[in-house]
Amino acid sequence: MDISSPGNLDFICQNETLTQDKYFNLLITIQDASLFITLQEQDPSDTSIQIKNNLDEYELLVHQYGVANCSYTVPSQGKIPFAWLQPSLNNVIIVKLSTPAKQTSSEIKCKLKEINKSLTEIVMLGNTSVIVSYIVSLSGRSRVVEFFIGQEKEEAKDEECKFLMRANLPSLGISLISAASNKKYELAYISLTPFLLVVVDKGDTTALQLRIKTIVVDNNSRYDLPYPVIVFPQNIKKLKERDLPCLDFIIKIKNKQKESDVKINFILFF
Repeated sequence: MDISSPGNLDFICQNETLTQDKYFNLLITIQDASLFITLQEQDPSDTSIQIKNNLDEYELLVHQYGVANCSYTVPSQGKIPFAWLQPSLNNVIIVKLSTPAKQTSSEIKCKLKEINKSLTEIVMLGNTSVIVSYIVSLSGRSRVVEFFIGQEKEEAKDEECKFLMRANLPSLGISLISAASNKKYELAYISLTPFLLVVVDKGDTTALQLRIKTIVVDNNSRYDLPYPVIVFPQNIKKLKERDLPCLDFIIKIKNKQKESDVKINFILFF
């Protein structure tokens, strides 16, 4: 793994018999002269890449470029998570079509940076040429790569993504500092774990998503309180389990064009 620069690395670890996969995320940050590395196991549904097969007659064989000896099968109308087996190599996804008779097509190199654009490829399957299109869309922090026969899903010009911001932190702490006197002291401390913020400006709508699992609020304004912690998780051990739901705040704002056009939709998910 290359940890020389800050960023995220999603990768797969396998057991010795190659029968079980585990998905991990490596977050690299730099503070002053120190390099911080945070390693977290991921639920398969939270991986940054998802492959979806909308083809009725073919399976998809998916592998990382340069790691052809380990491929994953996406059944017809199925969907699988994907991450890198060798994150230090060129992170390119190779896809082949496969028939029930195990005949495979030529390769498709996916262009993951082309968001919301319908891309068309012509592959050879035996003596037959097959037109395949795919589109990369954003769903939360994941890039979903969907495959179609022909050009069933065209690019939506009016739905082009104009702006995207994504912040995925293991934890976020907010401290409220008093400025009432020359002496500065902490009034309250808020901890949000984990912290996911996504802002997408797409078409005529701006969408914001905030996801957290645990909230801790400490009251530090007085030190003689019997209960200095105002809000805390009752059973933090259970909350750390991956299969428990998070608290999702989703806000959709219609971009202002004239005074009567402003509309806000607020959705809260548990």
